Amino acid sequence: YYKLTGEQRALEIAHNFALGTLDCFTDDGEMLESAGTHIHSVTSALSGAAEYAAFTDDSEMLAKMERLYENPLGLPLIMTDFGWIKEQIRIPGQVQGEVNQIGDMVSFCIALGKYSSDTKWFCRAETFMRGGVLPSQVLNSDFIKANENPVSDHTRDIPSRILGGYGFPMPASHREHEGSPINTLDITQGANQSICRVIENIVTVEKGILSVNMLFSCDNRCAKIIS
Repeated sequence: YYKLTGEQRALEIAHNFALGTLDCFTDDGEMLESAGTHIHSVTSALSGAAEYAAFTDDSEMLAKMERLYENPLGLPLIMTDFGWIKEQIRIPGQVQGEVNQIGDMVSFCIALGKYSSDTKWFCRAETFMRGGVLPSQVLNSDFIKANENPVSDHTRDIPSRILGGYGFPMPASHREHEGSPINTLDITQGANQSICRVIENIVTVEKGILSVNMLFSCDNRCAKIIS
């Protein structure tokens, strides 16, 4: 909102929000119980805080974000380095993933990558996109039987309408068990949002310097990449 309007109050609210988010971690990056159990709440807040910190050049906030990413008791508690993240934490027996938070971490890493000269952040964003978001998309619905007598719109033409959606993947499959959801609207939105963020940042130009940040195919006014 601040970027669009210049409203200073919006920037102050973003600052307080970022501080509150980081308060859920110790100074060395360990995740506290105050972070809660719903991981998307944590990662979505962190992606927004990272964007704020990078935009305002807040080196202290950004340094803490790097520590919580690297600390084994921080973000590594909930995610793998190849791009899969749990849905919940501190819930015994719950091992289902969620694409929303994978997309959040893509945005988080891009924000830090745009601030830092270290290429590891864009590499991580690309890894999470290739290893987490994209493989989770439903591309084949042959295993779903159409409901011949749908009682409402939400049960109509499911095999065709579900294609392209995202849901709650396991590290190596689409579902935790037979009754697990394959696709939900809010998670599909989260996945698409992160894809848009990647497309915006494959190639960037800052102060006259062109940077190829991620090795995805693109063709724009700056460069053409075939991957």
